[in-house]
Amino acid sequence: MMRILFLLSVLFVCTSAFCKARANYSSAINAGDFLYVSGQVPIDPATGKMMEGDIETLTNQAIDNIQHLLRLNGVDLKQVVSTVVYLKDIRDYDAMDQAYGSRFNFQYPPARDVVAAADLLYNARIEISCVAYKKRK
Repeated sequence: MMRILFLLSVLFVCTSAFCKARANYSSAINAGDFLYVSGQVPIDPATGKMMEGDIETLTNQAIDNIQHLLRLNGVDLKQVVSTVVYLKDIRDYDAMDQAYGSRFNFQYPPARDVVAAADLLYNARIEISCVAYKKRK
């Protein structure tokens, strides 16, 4: 019975600005009390184009994209419990960390991994994924 309830709680959430028809994954998916958000790159949802600029600007756009998907699911940044940040150039770490810290400036910020990656989708300089806790009522 619990397995059936868990399977029924899985919900696919996708908007045209954040998913492409050719994508074989969910942008965000609920599983039990958790919302898993796939890696978001700094694409401007209004234009669908990769943003340019410094790593702070790109970090903020990636987090804006995450925040949009969280809000669609009734969750906010304060409920994020874990993130993974992929950087194309690890030398961007300090500047990314400053921008990231301004957005996750809570008493208990999420756990975080930072990974240097040789290549990211769409030649992005940063990609961020997360897991948020969403207690069901």
